[in-house]
Parts: sequence; structure tokens; C-alpha cells
Amino acid sequence: EFSVGDEIDYRIVVMNTGNVTLSDIEVVDTLQPTGTNPDVTCPGTSLDAESQMTCTLTYELTQDDVDAGYVDNTVTVTGTPPVGAGDDVTATDEVRQNGTRVAAVTIDKATGPATDMNSDGVIGIGETTGTATDVDGDGMIEPNETVTFTFWVTNTGNTTLSDIEVNDPRIGVEDLACG
Repeated sequence: EFSVGDEIDYRIVVMNTGNVTLSDIEVVDTLQPTGTNPDVTCPGTSLDAESQMTCTLTYELTQDDVDAGYVDNTVTVTGTPPVGAGDDVTATDEVRQNGTRVAAVTIDKATGPATDMNSDGVIGIGETTGTATDVDGDGMIEPNETVTFTFWVTNTGNTTLSDIEVNDPRIGVEDLACG
């Protein structure tokens, strides 16, 4: 399961399959800014013929990654051969890391307007005050008297939810105020 802030550790193996030493090796990863990349760590910037080195990158998942359910990553390596041995050489590789998207929601309902009862800056479940508006003071709720309900809708999954609707058979949608 993906979660925002989780990390993916990438191991990038750079191989010189040619017969000359490559210098000025640069590894650029699409998950990081273009150009010289301080977040990709390599043990050196040159490779002897037919040798390899392992570079690393740690990527922190964003909400966009979690919502997509995967992370596509492309890495490009460029190296310069000795003078007279040809042009710079480049290789590219890509990988997809799949995660699990979890869409889940809970709802709680209480009577009374929402009030920050414990003064913590958050109105939580059960923090309500007041009851129905008993217009005639007879202690009973009757037609044309008002009952205030508070709903707490909580995204308990890991993916962004949109177009959330709260429907109550006793309250028309036009009577719901969300915020």
C-alpha cells in the first residue's frame, strides 16, 4: 500500500559495455530536477571499460503518486569517451513501481452544531453542543421546530476523494452546509 511520505529506494546500475573508459558520467532521473542531480548518488564519475557502478536514489511519495497507484521512473546516463573515440554515449531505462490505492470513507452524525469543545483548534467527533430548537418550550420536537445535525465525513483511505455527497433521508440535500 502506498502512503504519502513513504520512500522508494532505487538502485541504478551504470554499466560501461564498451572498450574505452568513460568520464563525466551523469545520471539524470525523471523523479528529480533536470541536470546535475544531487539526489542521485554515484560512487564516481568515470567507468573503466567493461565495468559498472551502482548509484542510488531515494524518492518520497506524494499524494499524486498515491492517487495514481504507481510511480513511473526513467533514468538516463551519459558518459564521455576519450578524445577521438566518438561522441558521448547515452543509455535510458525505466521502471514502474505499483502501489495499492485504498478508497474509504466514514461518516458520523450527531445532533447540535459543531463546536470546538476542548479548544484544540479541531472540531472532532462528539464535539457538539445544543439540541433542537424547542420554539414553544414544551420539551418536545414538533413540526416547524429545528434540529441541527453535524456530520463528520473522514477520508480513511490513502487516495484523494472528490465529489463527496452526504445524503440523509430526513434532510434534503439543499439543507446541508459543508465546510
